[in-house]
Amino acid sequence: LNDLPRHSFQRDMLHMEDQITSEIANTVRMTELTKQMEHERAKLQDALQLKRIFVRYVSHEVRTPLNIATLGLKYMDDVLSAEESKLASGQSGICGGASGGEGTGSRSHSLSSQSSMVSTSPLREVLNDVQDSCTLAVDLLNDLLVYEKIDDGVFKINTSPIALYRILTEADKLFNLLSKGSCVSFAMDTRLTSSQLQTTVVEIDRSKFHQVIRNIFTNAVKFTPSKGTVLMKAE
Repeated sequence: LNDLPRHSFQRDMLHMEDQITSEIANTVRMTELTKQMEHERAKLQDALQLKRIFVRYVSHEVRTPLNIATLGLKYMDDVLSAEESKLASGQSGICGGASGGEGTGSRSHSLSSQSSMVSTSPLREVLNDVQDSCTLAVDLLNDLLVYEKIDDGVFKINTSPIALYRILTEADKLFNLLSKGSCVSFAMDTRLTSSQLQTTVVEIDRSKFHQVIRNIFTNAVKFTPSKGTVLMKAE
């Protein structure tokens, strides 16, 4: 009987030792997990930093030639517009020239102007296509910068009033640009009258809206079967 308190005390001590050992083991595991999480967090931060450096590099290296190309296209557009104005006023143009002879001067000049008009039409079409492609490339580049701003927590939306008709017109133009070379057509279904389209104004961030529409249209062209139709509704 005298040994009962001693055995009880020993059992309590053994139980306490087990608890202490368990707590120490849990602490060691938590310490190891914390170190592992900090290591993974550091690796993630390094990866994000590399991504930011890459985006900035691409932005600078790609935007510079794009800006130069855009300026060149703007100059070509101005030259072509001036030439078209000359043709409209009856002057000789890019493919035209001065004609000799008094008797045939007027007729020759008229034929030359008509020939130049025909020549500038495909030039204008090609120039517009190239300008639209450059604009699309710049927009895609801006998308990369938007994603970086989202990661940095500095993403902002700047709204301004814009006519609904203009939004739909720009959407139609954007789809035609994205769907070139594909067998996918585009249709627009609106229950609004022409007057309502012209007078209805919405508040949106135009660049962000274009980004959303561009992503939707890109997926639509990608996943729509050949000879299919993408339908856009405006109500």
